[in-house]
Amino acid sequence: MTDWNVSLAADRLHRRRFLTLAGGATVTAILAACGGSNNPTATTAPTPAPTNAAASAAATTAPTTAPATTASAASAVATTAPSVASAAAPTKAASSVAASTAPAASVSAAATTAGSAQKVSVMLDWVPNTNHTGLYVARERGYFTQQGLNVEILPLAEGGSVEEIVGNGKVPFGISSSEPLAKARSEGIPIVSIAPIIQHNTSGFASLKKANIARPKDFEGKKYGSYGSPTDKALIGKLMQTDGGDVSKVEFVEIGDSDFLTLAAKGQVDFAWVFEGWEVIDGRLRGLDLNYLPLTAYPQVIPDYYTPIFITNEEMTQKSGDLVKKFLAATAKGYNDAIADPKSAGDILAKATPETSTNLIQQSQAYLAKQYKADAPRWGDQKPAVWQGFGTFMTEQKLLAKPFDPSKAFTTQFLP
Repeated sequence: MTDWNVSLAADRLHRRRFLTLAGGATVTAILAACGGSNNPTATTAPTPAPTNAAASAAATTAPTTAPATTASAASAVATTAPSVASAAAPTKAASSVAASTAPAASVSAAATTAGSAQKVSVMLDWVPNTNHTGLYVARERGYFTQQGLNVEILPLAEGGSVEEIVGNGKVPFGISSSEPLAKARSEGIPIVSIAPIIQHNTSGFASLKKANIARPKDFEGKKYGSYGSPTDKALIGKLMQTDGGDVSKVEFVEIGDSDFLTLAAKGQVDFAWVFEGWEVIDGRLRGLDLNYLPLTAYPQVIPDYYTPIFITNEEMTQKSGDLVKKFLAATAKGYNDAIADPKSAGDILAKATPETSTNLIQQSQAYLAKQYKADAPRWGDQKPAVWQGFGTFMTEQKLLAKPFDPSKAFTTQFLP
């Protein structure tokens, strides 16, 4: 197995709006630690790189996950930042064909046995936040141990692509979203969604009330805090068109990983794609008067989609189904606990991420407790119709390099 350098796609920055990177660990360092580099038999799991605690309040309240379509680094509100919505920033060709088609690592390289417990790694899509609470609860309460697993929660490597790393088998599990998964599969990277963390898209467009944005047409003449994704402009343009607006009258201002709320307060941007469960809550905690347009209010324009999601590679589903089942059995218990008792679950996450505002975590946790499962019969369920609608949207918007088959992008066979 060989390591490669991968860039952090602009769309991932948008979809996971976090204000700080996870410690600056490199792809090579993390993968070497979990057995994915030159030594496939390595059993020493990496110690997650400490989160860069920013001095500003904005940094400490980094949003959970930003719109999925583009993993937004600045906005993690929707807990996985809006997927399709999250894909707001133009996607950087994150992976080369060579890297995406590299042979998957054998399961022994990704998951090794340490004593009586099988050592397994799962890579986050950004810094720890309430999208990830179920993992921390499962680890803290011994649910992974009960399944015979020793799970290491890895931070996203700086400059790393979860989709490529998981697709190549260097790490068996990761967190992504519908949009980057679709793009990865269209490029030949064999990753599969095994469970959505949140049942419905919880992202949308936030603005200060003084910007007077009450509907998509009101985007005209305003400055949009963009992360550079082509999906951003396509989605905003479609929304505006159906409301009689003209996207050419919107000024797209690239903000990188800057905090939208801070920029809006300074008048540098007017609106941005965020997650309701993080940035909207964060803004109100800061005393900001916000307007919020949820994407779910426009189902005729933007189909519902899953974001964020747990992913693995096809080889794992074919050769190590029992491991996938064990991982999901424990993980599901963690999220079900967070649904039943968000306060206790929030306490566990707050303990693991002391650099983040406890008040923000608890309010976000209370919000997500109703969103993790929502109206689904069980946590982690996925519907073919949702994936089909999303696939059609991505194809119609010409956001994929090659045709995308939604039916092969997910599976529910390993859920408890």
